Amino acid sequence: MGLDSVELVMEIENYFGIRIPDSEVEKIYTIQIMVDTVATHLNIAYNGKELRDDIFEKIKVTFLKLGLTNTNIDLTENISKYIAEYDKEFWKSLKIELQLDVPKPDMIKKGSTKLFGKIKSLVSWTPIYDWSAITIDSFITAICANNYEKLINKKNIKSKYEIYVAVMRITVDKIGVSYYEIAPEKSFTSDL
Repeated sequence: MGLDSVELVMEIENYFGIRIPDSEVEKIYTIQIMVDTVATHLNIAYNGKELRDDIFEKIKVTFLKLGLTNTNIDLTENISKYIAEYDKEFWKSLKIELQLDVPKPDMIKKGSTKLFGKIKSLVSWTPIYDWSAITIDSFITAICANNYEKLINKKNIKSKYEIYVAVMRITVDKIGVSYYEIAPEKSFTSDL
């Protein structure tokens, strides 16, 4: 593991109040393996997504209120069907209505400790994900991760989904990638 990865593991250990032995750390190469490892140390097997479902309900109400749809929306739909990537006024309205910080598709986390993240924040770059392929489910997870301190009680983690959300946010903070680049199958070393 590189220095960024070691710092990431330490940050995750600190957040969850656990210690992952080096023998286990050596086997963590994807986001999902990290989530499963943390879940094992916290003795959490529950996969419920109540947090996601709560935010989804808020999204549906907000989309109706903002006139984006008059029909039911589905978690598997692409968010680009409803949200234009560069509509600054809309993004402001969405943040106000949800009362949550909504990560824009081109958002780079300021203060990244990784050199590449710092460089990306200083120059114009093209994200390595396709906004038109981002699902509403992924969009909601990004919102949850961006607001994890507000939405999750770290002393009372209830599900693997909450662990995933926290791991996502810590990864964004430490590595400097976009929320929309992170997925369970992504490798810390080759994808992020």
